[in-house]
Amino acid sequence: LAIFLLLSKERTWSKCVAFSFHSSLFKHRSIIHSESSNIININKVSLTSTTLMEARKREKSRRNFEGTKQNQMDNDLVGVLETCNFGNRIFTFNEDNLPLVAEVHADGKWQLCVIAGLKVTSAVLSSKQEHDDLSPPLVEVLLIDDKLDDNNQEIGQNNFKVVDVGQITTIWNTSIKSLSKYKLSDVAMKLLKNKSQVELSTQKFPVNHIEKSMQLLYEDCVKDRKGTSLTKKQIKSITSTMKPDSYAEHLDQILRRGLKAGLGTNKRRLVDSRDAATLIYNGENKIHSQDDKQSVDRIVGAILLARDAELGGRFKRSGCIFVSAKYDLDNSPTIREVTILNGGWSAVDESVRAGIEGRKFAERRIDKGEQNTASSGKALFTTADERILHRLECLAMGEKFQKGDDARQLELDVRESLSAMNLPLTSNGAQLALIRAGRWTESDRNNASSRSKSIIKFEPWSQEILESAKLLVEREEKRRRTMLNKCLGKGSTTGRVLEGRVNLFALPCVCVDAKRATFRDDAIGVRLRSSTGRKVDKAASKWEVMIHIADMSDLYSPDILRPAKDTFDFETLRKASESRGSSRYDLPFGPLHLLPPVALEALALVTKGMEETDKSIKRSPVNRCVTLWAYIDERNGRLLDAGLERTIISAPIALSFENASEVLEETIGVNSMSSSFKQAKAVLTIAENNLSLWKEDRLKTEKAASQREKRLQIREMVAKEIISTKHMRDDGSKGSFQRTRGHRLVDTSLDMYGSTLSKLLYKANVPIPRASGSSADRDGRVATAPLRRYIDGVAQRQALSALLNYGGPSMTPKECTTANRITNNAINRNNMLRSTKMKGPNKAEGSRTNKLQILENHLSTRHNSKSNLIVPALSTGRENEVVISGSGIVAKCSGVKGLLKGGERVLVEIIQLDVKKGILQLRLVNNSLEK
Repeated sequence: LAIFLLLSKERTWSKCVAFSFHSSLFKHRSIIHSESSNIININKVSLTSTTLMEARKREKSRRNFEGTKQNQMDNDLVGVLETCNFGNRIFTFNEDNLPLVAEVHADGKWQLCVIAGLKVTSAVLSSKQEHDDLSPPLVEVLLIDDKLDDNNQEIGQNNFKVVDVGQITTIWNTSIKSLSKYKLSDVAMKLLKNKSQVELSTQKFPVNHIEKSMQLLYEDCVKDRKGTSLTKKQIKSITSTMKPDSYAEHLDQILRRGLKAGLGTNKRRLVDSRDAATLIYNGENKIHSQDDKQSVDRIVGAILLARDAELGGRFKRSGCIFVSAKYDLDNSPTIREVTILNGGWSAVDESVRAGIEGRKFAERRIDKGEQNTASSGKALFTTADERILHRLECLAMGEKFQKGDDARQLELDVRESLSAMNLPLTSNGAQLALIRAGRWTESDRNNASSRSKSIIKFEPWSQEILESAKLLVEREEKRRRTMLNKCLGKGSTTGRVLEGRVNLFALPCVCVDAKRATFRDDAIGVRLRSSTGRKVDKAASKWEVMIHIADMSDLYSPDILRPAKDTFDFETLRKASESRGSSRYDLPFGPLHLLPPVALEALALVTKGMEETDKSIKRSPVNRCVTLWAYIDERNGRLLDAGLERTIISAPIALSFENASEVLEETIGVNSMSSSFKQAKAVLTIAENNLSLWKEDRLKTEKAASQREKRLQIREMVAKEIISTKHMRDDGSKGSFQRTRGHRLVDTSLDMYGSTLSKLLYKANVPIPRASGSSADRDGRVATAPLRRYIDGVAQRQALSALLNYGGPSMTPKECTTANRITNNAINRNNMLRSTKMKGPNKAEGSRTNKLQILENHLSTRHNSKSNLIVPALSTGRENEVVISGSGIVAKCSGVKGLLKGGERVLVEIIQLDVKKGILQLRLVNNSLEK
């Protein structure tokens, strides 16, 4: 040992080893000396001469205050803390280094301050004992408030306060003297703080940039949390034999508090305002001068961390930890230096974060009381709040538990939110919680829609959105009446009166949709090519096919044509559509629409039934549309010409898919047809002839189209296996999927609209807003369902801007990317976020149990055993799922090499069938039943 100490040239290393061997710790723990590596291992805490010398050098360079000389015991504490991975937070300062900028928790809130001095406590003055270096001093701080007059001069007296070391959140490692522009004054810091608050309040950051940055900071802290750290047992081993006992107790408290705050590990868990500022200011927000940039950025980071701890639940405050102090009590009492572990904000464990977020969500709703009810409509919601609100909506709309009514199946944040608000863990409790949060509104029975009267007691929208929707209804009806009068010849039909639209009011058109469709947004029409003034090729065709889509451009276009007296603001409804993203039809209590039903009804197409006339319709039978016209060669199906128009059409004849199929197949006698049926038959026959030819040609020339056709065929085959024809619905819900003649006509017309519009936009050299999974290589549609999907409304706006120069400039690639992200987030929420911890689709448990029972009964009548039976099945094309033929039961199949192709008929062996537990295990026998 003596030779080893003599060979060491670093004095601090010698002191550390000498102290370590002086400690009786080594009398009870094994010492392993390796000559090859010069490593001393103390119960998994490793020290090397090289690494420790480097650590001490880094410590010296980090402390930019010269002239300090620590006592022997302080060196020992620092050395132990460094070996335990606490070194990067050690901070030493003295009176000569003041003032220092810091963040403090005072008066129950975060505040910015300047450390003005250090004070000796009365306990130290009275005792003057040997180990007073373990007694923390008090810190005098100057709180930075916002009291400045119009000339940026102080109002009132300086606010000095004496606080404990633990109340200091973080001390900045840069002295205030380094601020080049401002002097050492309270006014300078007030100016910086004011500047930071103005920067936040004026929202100069991109949309969701702050929230996204804070989430990234949190994810960086919690990812790969398997880093090595001290255990409580190791802490006890290190401190148990340290003498005197007061030092052992003090070190034990430091290590335990440090580990709780996230120190002592090779993975970052403790962050400060500098870390937050680094992420928030990513080079895209240069909004202040360079000389004060560092301070302003850091103040913004500090404010956001404090706000997140209060609202978001991702971080919690971890104050500074006192290590040691050096007092001079001989003459006038002074503090020569103080050593601390600098604090910050500790990332909350993911395992407990959900519960914290749920409780914080409830606390904010309770604290705001009536101010945050439906009458407010402008509550501040964090990312966590939005997740909780989405899950509450699922529960409120009847999402079922997977097994029984056990509330423990609810997600933790939902349970904690409802419990903290003293609400039942049921759909009714979730509805009341959404009302308190201002997300939903208790419906007025006299004015509520028929849907809400019969199904739910609440409107799933805030009061602000409902009021905006009501104003939209009045605006649209007045607009329709004005346009109808002009179309009927009661005024001029040219110029601004018809808003620059092509008048197609005199031409019949047909709307084909599901029987249960509430809002109709597309229709089919035809017109003579010669009526347009465009060139006609008589050998090709004399008809143009038209696909009309309801015009939603007012909602998304920044610069629409409107009368001078029209001051309606679409911002509220636009944000509502962004928030929901798309309509949902998979919840038991009914759909959650993109917009309030009254607003969608006002924007949807006004249609008429078979026996109705324009005069018998209660609403004005005139519609604004974005119409794609196509001129198709009837000899080969080639598209000869196409374009886009803003149009006015009359009320289309409304047909169900079944009715449309009957009209096309002439199952109704011609003599028994009404005039409306005859009109519908003429329009649909011409349209079907042209569109079917176009589709045949497209399937031959476009790979994406042929692949989509195969997927639709497989989906139809699977649907027929799962659901009987008798119970098959025509709207595609609950696993149904039909391809009748009416379905195929509408499907082809919308394919025509989306495909042709994409090519026109590509030719115009503008980006196309699309959602994930609807790209061109998957033959995704564009702008065909603006009443149901936010992205389609945005795409419609882009088409009008780029092709018709209407509604403002075309969207930039960045704006399209933002729209895509909004849509993808909505899709992910609907697919992944639920109120219950259930895996797989949200299906009723009883339906599968009944099918398993039928399968068991079927097999029992033909076989003695329910297992090891071979049965035919059909592959669904999803993760080796198959449908057992004749039963409609879907289950995964094992024993597959690779993946089963969709629509492939196979033989499978039933390994296990348990109706009570809902278990069905299958194994592949033959990859091809045809073989």
